[in-house]
Amino acid sequence: MTKKSNARPTGMVKAVGLGLCASLAITAILIFICAKLIEGERIGEGSVGGAAMVILFLSTAVGAVTSAVLLGKQKLVAAVALAGTYFLTLLGLGAALFGGHFTGIPVTAAIILGTGALIGILSAGGKKSGAKKYRKYKIH
Repeated sequence: MTKKSNARPTGMVKAVGLGLCASLAITAILIFICAKLIEGERIGEGSVGGAAMVILFLSTAVGAVTSAVLLGKQKLVAAVALAGTYFLTLLGLGAALFGGHFTGIPVTAAIILGTGALIGILSAGGKKSGAKKYRKYKIH
């Protein structure tokens, strides 16, 4: 007989969920700062596109690092899962708030998913304690 599993959201789901909350919080804070800078005429309205790219990069990076640190293992998977979830959340919010009018989806997807992959790769490497040591064989 097989045991019945009491499946509960653990590990990956919690890490991605908390990373998503961090990403959305950072996004809201940075958008507020950007709006205040535009209102005070410190930056022009023409630089909003560049500011949006920086906001997406920083928000995804903070969320991916949060997910990777909380999970502790499978850091690449956690960071990429966070990036995909964050992108789909922004897409859903855009559809709900702006009536489905989307612009710049490929650029947004590239920034978010690329940042998630970059953070995942950078956080997954560097642990050499369990690495196998291979002998160098010479062919005579």
